[in-house]
Amino acid sequence: MRRARASYHYAIRFVKRNENNIVNERLAEALVNNCGRDFWHEMKHIQGTNKCCSSYNDGIHGSKDIAELFADRYQDLFYSVSYDNNEMSQIYSEISCSLGTYSADNKGCV
Repeated sequence: MRRARASYHYAIRFVKRNENNIVNERLAEALVNNCGRDFWHEMKHIQGTNKCCSSYNDGIHGSKDIAELFADRYQDLFYSVSYDNNEMSQIYSEISCSLGTYSADNKGCV
């Protein structure tokens, strides 16, 4: 077990030290083998994804205030659509009938 652990840590150190060489070899191999897909896949790994959060949104500063803004907007959106039980039951029945299912609620559908 000690030997396995030591070889694991050795491999990690080797990869960290030779990371640039490994990436360059993969890029060169993709270009030589005319594998455009592999080339662009490796380029994505090199460039990475630098997604950062904005600290300014609609005139509001700070992550807490922006989170509250989104919560308010979502709440407005959520409650903007009315909910009627009869209408929802009718829509459910129509969908069930069009799918060809049968239940006790929508007798007569095949």
